[in-house]
Amino acid sequence: MPKVLILGAGGHAQVVADILMRAHEAGSNCEPIGFLDDNPPLTETVILGLPVLGAIAQLDEFDHGAVIVAIGDNRTRARLFESVRARGEEVVNAVHPAAMLAPDVCLGQGVMICAGVVVNTGTVIGDNVILNTGCTVDHHNHVGNHAQFAPGVHLGGDVTIGEGTVVGIGASVISQRTIGAWSGVVPARWSPRIFRPMRRRWACRRGLSSREGGGGRMDDGKRKMDDGRGKHCPEPVEGMEGGRWRKEGGQGKVERWTRSAYGDILYADGRLSRVICPKPRQSLY
Repeated sequence: MPKVLILGAGGHAQVVADILMRAHEAGSNCEPIGFLDDNPPLTETVILGLPVLGAIAQLDEFDHGAVIVAIGDNRTRARLFESVRARGEEVVNAVHPAAMLAPDVCLGQGVMICAGVVVNTGTVIGDNVILNTGCTVDHHNHVGNHAQFAPGVHLGGDVTIGEGTVVGIGASVISQRTIGAWSGVVPARWSPRIFRPMRRRWACRRGLSSREGGGGRMDDGKRKMDDGRGKHCPEPVEGMEGGRWRKEGGQGKVERWTRSAYGDILYADGRLSRVICPKPRQSLY
């Protein structure tokens, strides 16, 4: 039964320790015995019932059978992982018992998989990868070494994630896409430049400007606009037909706009749920 030293003692390392303890209770042969961390005030403290034994440079002074690198920053984690592996250390995985992995999923070394993660068939996970709480990785994906998925990330099928890439909280990657190495992926949002004329009002319904109004909502399958107080404004503004929207002010100029896949809403004050965007920004995801 290998005794595992956890390299790092911060918040991420504590999650790794908890995973190893839960896995050990479920029958894993890996037993965590303590942390090593370069933060001197942590030395000789106890975290989750495990001691912080010393600095990472003291690794050889402690009897152990394996290690796991538990540092959140991708580049720091990558450097330390390559260093300990070059020294001949065995690097183990930390896989929570509540994660669901298809039988043919291929895992590298030093992988951390949290509770609620689902990894489907044909997927290859590289070395030193972090799959945080509640991620879903669909079929036949390839995740490069040292990548990190934040909580709530969702990947479609046949996705390739490059080495060292960070996929942020709640982000999704649609099927058959490739993300380059050492990239950052965040959930889609609407650029403030789309709403640059914050002081102008965009009309969507007669008598209700976007500055005054609330936004679109779906009631019984029918689109309505309300002002946040339930006031329904059924009359369309002139110039709205055919995907065009009339700008209020500006010499009454009618500008051509295209509706997004999410419908036609507008907000000029930064709050938004369904939005419209100008034609040059047609592809926003």
